Amino acid sequence: MKNLLFFAAFMLLLLGVAGATDISCPITSPILVTSSTTIMCGPLTFENFQTADLTGGAPGLTDLYVDSASYNPATFQAVLDFNPNLQAGEDEDLLFEVVGGINQIDLSVGGTNANITEVACVNPVFATGYYPGECTNALGTAPGYQLASIAAGSDGGETSSTFTATSPVYIFKDIGTAETNSGLSEFSESFQAVPEPTSLLLLGTGLGALGLAGWRRRK
Repeated sequence: MKNLLFFAAFMLLLLGVAGATDISCPITSPILVTSSTTIMCGPLTFENFQTADLTGGAPGLTDLYVDSASYNPATFQAVLDFNPNLQAGEDEDLLFEVVGGINQIDLSVGGTNANITEVACVNPVFATGYYPGECTNALGTAPGYQLASIAAGSDGGETSSTFTATSPVYIFKDIGTAETNSGLSEFSESFQAVPEPTSLLLLGTGLGALGLAGWRRRK
């Protein structure tokens, strides 16, 4: 009996591992995002992707791609390029979590006649019900603590927001296109990671060593 239970537990563990998709930056070719996709860029982890209120396209995440992703250790910045595959008159809500500590988001929208409104929250965001797109509080009810609210369109350039460093951050995007002459195949978002104390110490030590070397040369 014990052997049978052990075997069952082992198979469940294997299924859990097989079901998860862990991907590390850099991403240089498009990947299909599912609810089990985890993207790791430097100290940041992007996970728990889900969509809601889709019009057009297939339900779930079958139409969402990350075309590329990168992390710059010099600037502590991760950049993800998304492709929601929206045609004219289509809309979807996208939710995911960012773990690791961020204090700034920058959003840039491509396509034609497309718009994205976004909130970043301390607690999970309502996807449906009476308060869709609103932050929850610790009890799971509205209103919750909102870190940022930004909006950008195809002709609106890049929108940025800075806030107190937080982890995790819950992202909610309302993505839509106009009824005619529109479409959205790319939007880009950057996430400013908060450097860990060890990283800052190493950076400071390196700058100090460079300064000392320069002083010795001058002497």
